[in-house]
Amino acid sequence: MARAPYGGDYRQPIQRQAFGENAAALVARTYGTDLDLYLNVTSFRLQKASGWGTVGLYDPVLAVAKELGILQGREDGSLDGAALITRQEAAVILARTYRACMGKMPDALSPLSYDDSAQIASWAHEDVQLMTQLGILQGVGDNRFHPQGSYTVEQCFSSLVRLLQKITPYPGPSPFAMTQEESVIGGFCGSREMVAYADTENTAQVTAAAWAAGKGTLSGAKYYISVFDQDLKRTDYREVIKGSSDGRYGVQDAHLENLSLSPDGSQVFYQAKVEQDVYDFDSNGNQGDLLFSRGLYSVTLDLATGEQTYTRAELPSV
Repeated sequence: MARAPYGGDYRQPIQRQAFGENAAALVARTYGTDLDLYLNVTSFRLQKASGWGTVGLYDPVLAVAKELGILQGREDGSLDGAALITRQEAAVILARTYRACMGKMPDALSPLSYDDSAQIASWAHEDVQLMTQLGILQGVGDNRFHPQGSYTVEQCFSSLVRLLQKITPYPGPSPFAMTQEESVIGGFCGSREMVAYADTENTAQVTAAAWAAGKGTLSGAKYYISVFDQDLKRTDYREVIKGSSDGRYGVQDAHLENLSLSPDGSQVFYQAKVEQDVYDFDSNGNQGDLLFSRGLYSVTLDLATGEQTYTRAELPSV
């Protein structure tokens, strides 16, 4: 269950995001769900709704914690994931986690007997009562709860383990709903840097996804098209258009865009723009033959043969 932040230093105060991630992991464990898979599916859903290539703009962990009701927004609407957790906030998140797992609620909550109970915020009071009564949270000594005090990574893990002992086994329906298609395609795509996706209606029920590996490296990104058939079997293809080259790093793939499928699902189409002529280079860095002239390339991938053919159109002069 433990997803240790800060390089594994358990004595540091924990942030809201890290607490929410570990709480979500506990809920997933309670329901027998692979959280990493569900996070990939969530990332896939976020990108599908907001645009491919936006993976860095969203945090699927925070999205799942919010979806489960474990983390809720501040007054300004932000989740404020980097903020440190106070003890009363920890009580609230733990109580929400307990409810997300449908833990058995006491018939009545006992009054708090901490000497500093009056300092607990009204929005946290009932949750501090619940967590204290269940033995999941305890005071800090001298009969004090210290609601504004910090909560460490170690304390987070300890309290989540105590909470887990209160709620397992759980017989109810899982909140981590995933279709088989989502678990296969979303699980794959959500862990990659997607650049395009095509799931338009076609008679073969084929889905195509384009993704990049190695973006930001000196050798440049490599672009792939992954095609899923109606049985969700995946076949990967490497893009054929090269967009740049030099004597040191060799030939690099062009950026792939405008991915689509034929109505019968037998062909995949995409385009790639080559901004300047691309030449081959030998092992000594000497320029060789022209590989691709400047232009806009439209590529057809035949799924029966795996062959890729293309046509070229002139780019406007600059």
